[in-house]
Amino acid sequence: MEYILIESLKHDSFRTQWEAWVLELAEAVRQTDIRIPRTWTILKPLSENIQAMIWLTEKLRKLQSAPSFENKTETALYILASFCRNNRVLGYVIDTYMYQYKNRNAHGLLVCAKILHAISPEEEYPHLNFLYNLMAGNVISEFKRHMKTNDSFMTESDFRLAEKYIPDFKGAGFRETVLLRVTANMTGEELAKKCHMSNTVFRERFKHEFGMNVSQWLRERKKKRIAGMLKNPAIPLYRVAENNGFKSESTFSDYCKRNFNKTPLQLRKELLADTVR
Repeated sequence: MEYILIESLKHDSFRTQWEAWVLELAEAVRQTDIRIPRTWTILKPLSENIQAMIWLTEKLRKLQSAPSFENKTETALYILASFCRNNRVLGYVIDTYMYQYKNRNAHGLLVCAKILHAISPEEEYPHLNFLYNLMAGNVISEFKRHMKTNDSFMTESDFRLAEKYIPDFKGAGFRETVLLRVTANMTGEELAKKCHMSNTVFRERFKHEFGMNVSQWLRERKKKRIAGMLKNPAIPLYRVAENNGFKSESTFSDYCKRNFNKTPLQLRKELLADTVR
């Protein structure tokens, strides 16, 4: 298909004003390594010929619904189109991305995100901002769907890759995973397993994102949960103890004395008094 596509473009441009441009394009594509972004710079000058770019993207639309990112030439032409600041050409870039998303093609979506990130990491190409925002919104929506119903076409590893290419998803994905998967009385190691990460990597990432180690965070979370339940007089003390992993009320009482300097009953009275005030 790589040879056929280039030859088709050469054929269509023969004896037209685009002939020389297409020959230059064919050579630039040949020199482009889609795995190495620094080689993409050879495509930039070609993207500045707006009329040629409009001609090219119209031809590509007629040839296929969307490029196959398994194909070097088709991927290189998508990269070329992404450089172009013309709105009609940008429409082709956005439509290609949306084709991947609507067809639940995680690989295609991530290739689009990787290309956008490589081309405009510091927003050097502001015309791509709309596409970036669209991608970020779609990935965040898929992540929420994945966490709530496990019905997303994207996997845990897909989301980890997305974090590399979409800064606004970075951190949010990890935080939401932690907050949605943590349960009462869970240990740091158990939480790491729930998040599908090794214990070491999880603890390092957790401290970076939350500003404290996971054990400290779980302890503080437990204290807040206990205090919240004690504020509700309808919840018996033994139920508060059971729901927080204590096998007996005496063990629960010892915990409260160590962490709050009060018995559960004293702490409840204090919390209720504060509520009244």
